[in-house]
Amino acid sequence: MDDLDTRLFWCLLPGVTAGQKRQLLEHFSALPQPDSLSNSLRMSLGLLHTQLKPALASDSHPLWQQIAQQRQRLAELNCSLLQLGDADYPPLLAEIPDPPVHLFVCGDLQRLRWPQFAIVGSRNCSQAGLREAGQFGKALAECGFTLTSGLAAGIDAAAHRAALHTRAGTLAVTGAGPDVYYPECNRQLQQDIMQAHCLVSEHAPGCLPKPGHFPRRNRIISGLSTGVLVVEASSRSGSLITARLALEQGRDVFAIPGSIHEPRKRGCHSLIRQGAALISSLDDLKHELDGLLGYQVEMQQQRSGELQLGEVARKLLRKLEYDPLDLDCLAQLTGIERMQLQAALVELEMAGQVQRTLQGYVRNAT
Repeated sequence: MDDLDTRLFWCLLPGVTAGQKRQLLEHFSALPQPDSLSNSLRMSLGLLHTQLKPALASDSHPLWQQIAQQRQRLAELNCSLLQLGDADYPPLLAEIPDPPVHLFVCGDLQRLRWPQFAIVGSRNCSQAGLREAGQFGKALAECGFTLTSGLAAGIDAAAHRAALHTRAGTLAVTGAGPDVYYPECNRQLQQDIMQAHCLVSEHAPGCLPKPGHFPRRNRIISGLSTGVLVVEASSRSGSLITARLALEQGRDVFAIPGSIHEPRKRGCHSLIRQGAALISSLDDLKHELDGLLGYQVEMQQQRSGELQLGEVARKLLRKLEYDPLDLDCLAQLTGIERMQLQAALVELEMAGQVQRTLQGYVRNAT
């Protein structure tokens, strides 16, 4: 048994709530022996003891078969399983009142370290809303924020697509297992995000979407982000749940107004009445985010100053993208002789700027 088995055990243990899982992890850093549970601990665990002891006592318990299946599926998906308290666990998310105990992360784990900004809105949106989501999504990503949203149809999908080809990229939070395509119309978008960006879920592979999953997904979207921009939202929109959670978590909330006759803007007008910042242009948003944007520029300059790269490595880094390229493609793209190219790639790998994959070399997000 290794660390992943232990994480999957706590994650998949049936009949246990997230709060109870946190309680178990506080008691146990590793899986205990069934006969090591003290009487006082049994009393404090209550019904949890009846769930825990059978799974610990028998290798033939159905939970262990499920763990083996999930290990294989995670390997196939190139998916990591983070646990609350891990070094890679997003620090902002850890601060919310009800952080996920476990996170399944597919794609670029380093995206979790980037400052994030969320765009959310209606599934049944207007063409104007789609344009606004795309414009603001691209602008935020170009300012250095990873664009975070919920992979829903409409506003979410438009914001994700706008950030796909930017350096900061995009992060999707889904209300189903990471291998479940929901909605089906976003299948290709989800595949693109999982391959070159980052997808996060608190649900294990194979878990189908359920209505109750989406409000809990929304707390992750707002919890990961420094702020939330609502593009369009009706009076009963799920986007308003994200905005309310963001306010409760101490995040900034922004809303784009529209016609008083447009039902899809009524949620935005309600948020503005409650104190959300009114955003009518990209300049408005940049003004509101002036402090954060300045911080971003400073951090980028610090990162650049820390890199002591040779001339060839710097030239190569400017040409590298976030899609894998093999040596032949890189040689043709840069005009750099092969031996120099290989030396520069080693230099960039050591500097943490490039990683080697089965398909070729790819630039890191940091």
